[in-house]
Amino acid sequence: MKRLREPLSGALGVLVERIRRRWWVVAIVVAVALLGGAVSAFTAKPTYTAKAALSATTDSENEEGSALILGLIYLFNDPTYQESLRANGDLPAGASANASAAAASPIFTIDVTADSPEVAKTVAAKLGEKYLQHVNERLRDARDKTIAALRKPFDDRLARNEYISFVEWNQLGADINKVNAGTEKDLWNLQLDSAPTTNGSSKAMTLALALGGGLFVGCLAAVLLAGLSGRMRSRAEVREKSDLDPLVVIPTVSASTPDERSEQFERLANFVGLASPGGFTSIAVAAPRDTDSLPEVARAIAERRALQGTRTILVRANLVASGEHPKGLRDYLHSPGDGIASYIEGSPQDRFQELDVGKGGGDPFALISKESFSKLIDELGQRAELVVVETPAILTAAEAQVICALTDRTLLVIEQGSQAADLNESVHLLKQIDADILGVAMLEVDERAASVIRRAPSATEVGNPS
Repeated sequence: MKRLREPLSGALGVLVERIRRRWWVVAIVVAVALLGGAVSAFTAKPTYTAKAALSATTDSENEEGSALILGLIYLFNDPTYQESLRANGDLPAGASANASAAAASPIFTIDVTADSPEVAKTVAAKLGEKYLQHVNERLRDARDKTIAALRKPFDDRLARNEYISFVEWNQLGADINKVNAGTEKDLWNLQLDSAPTTNGSSKAMTLALALGGGLFVGCLAAVLLAGLSGRMRSRAEVREKSDLDPLVVIPTVSASTPDERSEQFERLANFVGLASPGGFTSIAVAAPRDTDSLPEVARAIAERRALQGTRTILVRANLVASGEHPKGLRDYLHSPGDGIASYIEGSPQDRFQELDVGKGGGDPFALISKESFSKLIDELGQRAELVVVETPAILTAAEAQVICALTDRTLLVIEQGSQAADLNESVHLLKQIDADILGVAMLEVDERAASVIRRAPSATEVGNPS
């Protein structure tokens, strides 16, 4: 597994990170799209389109002429007219017809698409001729009605034996001639017999479009899935889904060299050191829920601060865990009057000492109280400059609040893939007790080896304190 980094910042970086972490979503969508594209490319039959070009003898720049062309197109494309064409057998099944304007001109075309070039060509010519006759007959009927309206007054006068002057007869003839000459709206056949063209793109183009569409939809799905997920898998998602910005992101053992991993722990130790006001300081290292990462982070901080010359004691206060030494914190809390010295492992001259969990029993909630833990911190403060407390899970151990309230700082630890709701609830519980939150450290997780307990490089692996 390669280390997951964030080369980009801001909104673009968040999107890239979301897509990269959910590459399998993109891969699935692309595979489905390519499969569909391949089926379409290799099984789809081509279609053919032929055109019939008609023209209305009108001034295309005149608004009335433009309206006429649009009206003729609308009439042909009207579903009722299309149904009548199919009912009469003029438009066969499997073929489609559509009228469209030819740029800014009095010309429009009737496009017929069919499964064979012969059908497309024949039907286009037939529909063009039929529509031309249909429109011209309607216009001719309109002219006949206009002429009849002009003649009616004269016919009525003749029926009454009234005198009609020669001038009136001449005027009527002129009006009728004018109506008969008004063929500017008639349709004319420009070309009914056009060569069919083949529709559809090449197989390569179809596959390319499928690939592009699959990538787009896959990336969109990955981004949406990340937005809906409550898990945090990157620094950007921690910032986005909580009010915290990780101090460090510690890589997995398999994704980094020991030096790279140790560098992040050293940075974390520096944050702890810089947050210390001088004199004695205590810090609780806590996680929302039990995690294998917590002990290694607490130990790494304590050992590296000791390397820097700070007298440090690591307190393993998660009493649910089992201890490695016969005596430890449990035993001290059972008998606090005995003093802390006999329970601490290590030499004060080494500047690093450890107070283990111990082997004793008892209810952790009953053992860790404000009074008992305050006394412990006071005694440790006489022996060290820094106390690092490995704390039980905040959401599952009530005593964690006591520890975080009585220490000077609290460092939260989360693993890659942790729930944002858990982190936010932990922050809420810490704010209730006025705990001073130093920040959050995030550890990347090797999903292929999630069951392996990761261990930070010890102080002896990076150098011994002088």
